[in-house]
Amino acid sequence: MMAMLNQGTKMIRLNVVLFVMFLFYSCENKKAMDYESYSKMSVGKSEYNKIYKQASDSIKLWANKDLGNYGGFKEFNRGYLLDSTICFNKSKNKFVGALLINHKEHENATLDDIWFFYGAKVDSIWYFFKGADITLPREMYQKDVTKPLSFEKLHEIALKEVFSGYLKEKEPIVPFWKFWQKQEYEVNEAWFDYHFYVSANDGPCSYFNKKEYLWIDTCAPENREATYNKFYIKLANSKWEP
Repeated sequence: MMAMLNQGTKMIRLNVVLFVMFLFYSCENKKAMDYESYSKMSVGKSEYNKIYKQASDSIKLWANKDLGNYGGFKEFNRGYLLDSTICFNKSKNKFVGALLINHKEHENATLDDIWFFYGAKVDSIWYFFKGADITLPREMYQKDVTKPLSFEKLHEIALKEVFSGYLKEKEPIVPFWKFWQKQEYEVNEAWFDYHFYVSANDGPCSYFNKKEYLWIDTCAPENREATYNKFYIKLANSKWEP
């Protein structure tokens, strides 16, 4: 009788261990989410690479011609790189990217930057424009503040600070199944709405509510897309203006 009780106790312990291992695996699997692979899969690797090259080449052109916010990149030999991850929405006509910038041109610099970088497709043409800045004190990430953060480190930071809202957990058909099936993810459209409509560089229908301390989009739904498409084109072309 005692032997049977011991065997039963061992089985319970084994089941508990397996369940804990399952939960740990699920958490680790979520942490290991690869935004770049998901984005490539959603639009196709060839199309992804084509758009990435077009955006990257555009940034190089603007830097070489000292246009807009990119003025001084060439003169001061500023380090910049469009992050390899660009996240597309479900309609595949918008993406959120990150321009990684290390200030190697200044000997006394102790900060580096990440710029939100956006792409919007209007009438089959891609338009690219800059978003907000993230200023990164080097002391938060390394001991030697005289050396700029590497692109590898900036990429690591961008995954957390820029891209973390790209995907959301997909709800299973039967809620209870989520404890047993592999977690699936889908594009978080609300994240794109925030970037392209709510906080879009002081866009035509967005304003900052100081009382509530948040951005608010006031465009009528039926006019929003057309209104903002005109704004994206104007924003993308503004760097060419004298």
